[in-house]
Amino acid sequence: MGDTYALTLYNRSPQPSLTFAVFAVMPVKSGQRDASNVYPLVWLACPLNEGNQVTFTWTLDFSLGFARHGCQEDRPWRNEGEPFPVRYDDTILNSALLDHPNDDYTFTRPEKAHPIRPPRIYLDTTGLIPPWTLEDGPSVGLAIVGGEQDETPEPTPAIVTDSGPDLLHTFDLDPAYYIHAGQDPARTMVALDTVTTFQQVTFPTQPCEQWTLDASNNWLHGPPH
Repeated sequence: MGDTYALTLYNRSPQPSLTFAVFAVMPVKSGQRDASNVYPLVWLACPLNEGNQVTFTWTLDFSLGFARHGCQEDRPWRNEGEPFPVRYDDTILNSALLDHPNDDYTFTRPEKAHPIRPPRIYLDTTGLIPPWTLEDGPSVGLAIVGGEQDETPEPTPAIVTDSGPDLLHTFDLDPAYYIHAGQDPARTMVALDTVTTFQQVTFPTQPCEQWTLDASNNWLHGPPH
């Protein structure tokens, strides 16, 4: 566990029914495919009325999950099974193997781990994984431990991609953070080109930041004036 990050968002917009959301975006590669099938999720989210605020906190503790459906924009991603922890700085924990014995998915550690190449982790799939379909998947995702301040943080899926048999997925554990105020509930899949038009949040000197949505629905750095 590293630093605890904190991000406080203030709502000064009269727009009704806004959900304030944080996205964690990072490179993912599946075999030789590009990132066109990678979808960030509405990672941390909270409905927020005008005049209110929310503080999200998280640590860079990661785990993997899977779903029995494919990835599609504007749909929820339903994680199944227990989170499978991963770390980029450990020759055993930096790798995972997704298998499908007895018609059910399971994560294990591969017999031959991948070399440490910070901040990368690896997810291999076996030949038993069913061929991908939009209806049945599979898809895989990376979760980051986080939540609202003063609540117990838990692994929450942040970015997902489609999977299939005999693939190598690589996740770069160096998130770029974006914020947005809209209507999407938590765990909704969004397109990468959409997320990157949202407001990016950086942590240049300390792991704490504040942003305000003003009355004109513009993001301003810092607390309300």
